[in-house]
Amino acid sequence: MYKNPICAVCYNKLYKKKVQCYFCGEIRTISKNHNNKPMCYKCYRKDRRKNNKENYIPKIEKCSKCNKSKKVHSRCNNGLPLYSMCHERPKKLCSMCGEIEIITKTKDGKNICKKCYKPPLKECSRCKNIKIVAYNHPKEGPICGKCNKEKCSICGKTKLVQKRQNEKILCRECCKETCSICGKLKYVKKRNKDGTMVCGTCHKSPKKYCSICGKLGRVNKLDKNKNPVCAKCYRKTHKELCIKCGKIKEICIRDCNKNVICGPCYMALRKKSDSIYSITLNIRKRIGEAFRTYSKNGKIKSSSKYGINFKAICKHLDMCPGKREEYHIDHIFPLCAFDFDNPIHVKAAFAPENHQWLKAEENMQKGSKYNQKEFDEYIQRFKEKKDE
Repeated sequence: MYKNPICAVCYNKLYKKKVQCYFCGEIRTISKNHNNKPMCYKCYRKDRRKNNKENYIPKIEKCSKCNKSKKVHSRCNNGLPLYSMCHERPKKLCSMCGEIEIITKTKDGKNICKKCYKPPLKECSRCKNIKIVAYNHPKEGPICGKCNKEKCSICGKTKLVQKRQNEKILCRECCKETCSICGKLKYVKKRNKDGTMVCGTCHKSPKKYCSICGKLGRVNKLDKNKNPVCAKCYRKTHKELCIKCGKIKEICIRDCNKNVICGPCYMALRKKSDSIYSITLNIRKRIGEAFRTYSKNGKIKSSSKYGINFKAICKHLDMCPGKREEYHIDHIFPLCAFDFDNPIHVKAAFAPENHQWLKAEENMQKGSKYNQKEFDEYIQRFKEKKDE
């Protein structure tokens, strides 16, 4: 044996040559030759798991923190067992940002945290662009996210691959399963011991007391001291600088660069980018104004119960024929003609056929003018539909 002690990592660097693995296509140190074909340690472990899946029995012990009898993830220095949720990874100094965080990768002796780590870029074998690798094909090589399209083994359509399971290729829609509680086709959130699936809406996180307001409820956030905090208290206490308006406000959403955007700025951005969202907001405002001015009782039901369909209105209007600033959404029969205490009149006023794009000047000239005979015929159609 060697006189000077050498660790496993240094031994592999000095004495073991790196060769391209036949199965994953990456250049790594070879641990085994499977049917005279080079196989890396990762592929060897996957192959071993498949073979020993039936005979494998996990160690179940009582966790030293939560006292639940579950599968052992790791052990303390005393040798006491820990469950995967109770196990805390040690924090170290990140060499990139200089903060003490959980380290995800060590590269050239440097510790890199999750925020600073960027996945390696490689040339896609299909589109020939340098992108992040989504899948390493054993024959073709690295494939990017957009090119990762194959024939689904269930529906038979060529779509983006969502899951690869037991040599089966599944698309996003075929990954859905029937929920054991609601019975709808949805994505898996949790599996029971029987193997039945629970969806995200039916899955309920355990109720805890909020450390700020003291109310019992569903808690998904933790503060710096790892105390449970409800969603309302988290929004009030956690305020950051908005990148758009430059004011310290409550967090509404974060962009792709993890910059904070407040509620009013997000609404303004969405109005510009999403035309359907801006149309629905416009119509919702008009419904409220119409009930306030033309009704004695006011709005009693929700707009869906009155028979107002916002999606159908947007479909009927389609895209604006010119610049959005020059055009108005006009009601062919004006809102002042309808009786808003009558639900049939409310449905007729906000029916898709009663909406059209009209230039701002023409709309101002038109005002509240309409033909009484045509209006009576229009209302009669809705009354006949209700009788049927």
